[in-house]
Amino acid sequence: MVKIFINKTNLLLILLFSVAVSMPVLSQKKIVGYYPNWINISANYFEFQNLTHVIQAFASVNTDGTISVPSGIPNSALIQAVHSADRKILISLGGGGGNTSGFVSVVSDSALMTNFINNVASFITQNKYDGVDIDWEFPNLRQGTQLTTLVKNLRQKFNTIDSALIISMAVPATASTGQGFQYSSLQNYVDWFAIMTYDYYGSWSSVAGFNAPLYQSLLDPLNAGAGASAVQYMISKNIPKNKLLFGIPFYGKEFKSAGLFLPQTGETDLLYNQVVDSLSTDKWIYYWDNTCDVPYLINDSSTAFITYDDTASVRIKTQYAVNQGLGGVMIWAIGQDMLLRGKQPLLESIGNVINGAASIVSNNNNIPDDFNLANNYPNPFNPSTVIEFSIPHDGFVTVKVFNTLGEEVAVLGESEMTAGLHKVSFNGTGFSSGIYFYVLSYNGLNIIKKMMLLK
Repeated sequence: MVKIFINKTNLLLILLFSVAVSMPVLSQKKIVGYYPNWINISANYFEFQNLTHVIQAFASVNTDGTISVPSGIPNSALIQAVHSADRKILISLGGGGGNTSGFVSVVSDSALMTNFINNVASFITQNKYDGVDIDWEFPNLRQGTQLTTLVKNLRQKFNTIDSALIISMAVPATASTGQGFQYSSLQNYVDWFAIMTYDYYGSWSSVAGFNAPLYQSLLDPLNAGAGASAVQYMISKNIPKNKLLFGIPFYGKEFKSAGLFLPQTGETDLLYNQVVDSLSTDKWIYYWDNTCDVPYLINDSSTAFITYDDTASVRIKTQYAVNQGLGGVMIWAIGQDMLLRGKQPLLESIGNVINGAASIVSNNNNIPDDFNLANNYPNPFNPSTVIEFSIPHDGFVTVKVFNTLGEEVAVLGESEMTAGLHKVSFNGTGFSSGIYFYVLSYNGLNIIKKMMLLK
């Protein structure tokens, strides 16, 4: 675990990271962003180069099989902008907060189910949506069987209109909350399952904890879960990996608490841009948890604890999804990371990783086992660190270091090298404390890892 004192002057060291690599074409990996209607951001601000699909949320399912929508849905300007960018847009039905009564009714009656399916099909074709997202988060075992029938019949209906129409599902991140889903059958009809790998801790928790850890902490008193374990659970259900999306939150939570896994007396959700605003006015201590691969903040009076994702953790999670062979990532929600002048650092970080993965796949579908970039040692380091890497054949190699603004700060190697193991060193004298990223490039392949300089 490492910590850094943060104030106004060095705030952006941690919050803004986007390696400046030009890779404009997205791979087959999906970057799916939910767009809640209440965020109300113009499509002019959407970074379509970093998105493949937009899901507009939410339409409500009524107990008579009809659909209700709030003001602003459908949004013809948004739909047109998405299609003009050659991307897809879906409408999401349901949502969190116990919005389930409509689903319960329509799956319990065959006539209502048929009426509902016809209404969904009419709604998306009339309004030019490319499919539907089903967000019924906690069906029980009996309802899960009925949900499978609904999705099967919906797919059959879509196939009579256009077989390219999409059906996606947002699903819980733990075995206990997801036990109602019949994944073995659903996967035959669903294009992807977006795993909601967040909200592991909240107002319901007795202590303050991580909103969205990548890995489970051994110190977690509630064993609340983590993103990687959720992915492995879903894989154990024999779902094709390319139908799984890793959920990444663009929000965090502020607890009234003295620190991690300590008692809490209140919790408030914070959008990423609100975390940035908060840090600009108060002094916080930044911590990086090396086990969970996420940051957190504690104020200098030890009365408030913030769990959130920054550009470093978002990048690591996206790389995890790529390394696991998943279909991509899902974001809740587009716009929550928007800073001044429209900058969206979290979305950009995701796009950089996915675009980087595209270049790797297009150059070589069989990455050699002996192309490897080791963790630097020591880490954290002061004042210098050693980095080891290996290449399978002679070739031109570059090793570069970037700061959290995406600026290149050092070139550690840039030459023809022979096959085998190599070492380079980075001297941090004269550099500010903080997170840095080092990038190994070889024959069109790229590996990126992080390191921490402390002084």
